[in-house]
Amino acid sequence: MTRRLRDHGRAVAVAAAMTLIVGSAPALAEDATDTFGTSSADDEWSFGLAPYVWTAGISGNVAAFGAPTANIDVSPVDVLEDLDMAFMGVGVAQHGRWGLFMDIVYSDVSTDSKNTPGPLFGSASVTAETFFVTPMLEYQAIDNGWSELYPMAGVRVWYSKTELSLTSGLLNGRTFSDDATWVDPTIGLRGRIKLDRNIWLTGWGIVGGFDVDHDQFMWDVFGGVTYGFNDWASAVVGYRATGTDYSDGGYVYDITMQGPVIGAVFRF
Repeated sequence: MTRRLRDHGRAVAVAAAMTLIVGSAPALAEDATDTFGTSSADDEWSFGLAPYVWTAGISGNVAAFGAPTANIDVSPVDVLEDLDMAFMGVGVAQHGRWGLFMDIVYSDVSTDSKNTPGPLFGSASVTAETFFVTPMLEYQAIDNGWSELYPMAGVRVWYSKTELSLTSGLLNGRTFSDDATWVDPTIGLRGRIKLDRNIWLTGWGIVGGFDVDHDQFMWDVFGGVTYGFNDWASAVVGYRATGTDYSDGGYVYDITMQGPVIGAVFRF
């Protein structure tokens, strides 16, 4: 797949997700008394915490300084075998209509590269360590008892470490390792729509990067279904995909992470 086609696909995915979220925002009814939980528009603090498991496959191109570019292609099915460590979680704090959204993701994946480095080396293996945190200020633009919409703006802070090991070919085997940290400005929408007293469709769409800090384009989309057991605990299942296109000198981190999500939501 060419770079242009990948960029077009990313743009289409983000646009579709944002259209879905915005389309869910118009009022279905005005019966706010039947709302699950309490409205964040009340003049008091409310908090939400959502630890989750994201079985995210990873694909794309990576390169450490001085090393040839290697391709990663780990499916969501294979990631449990190749994943060395991971943790994820979302937190939200709201006061009135204003709130702070925070998403944290860490993963450490080791896999064989799908492309060989040619006759100079025999084969390649890649360890890709990824950490990003996304704090975003949000405003509750719509809350009518059946739908909610939150425009958001903030940053995503990335840390990436890549280790590329090459076995012997015409040249002796070598190992390259390097890391990079960068910050992407971000904007997005988060929302949900009520299907039943205890069931909600929920999702977000975020874009950023804009080549401000060597990242041409960053995107993140999520869609899922939440089931509320009571007024403080829920379960969520869905699908998430995110990507970045970072390149600075010889360091390349042009990857997409995507896969199913399952988690719990606690409100207090």
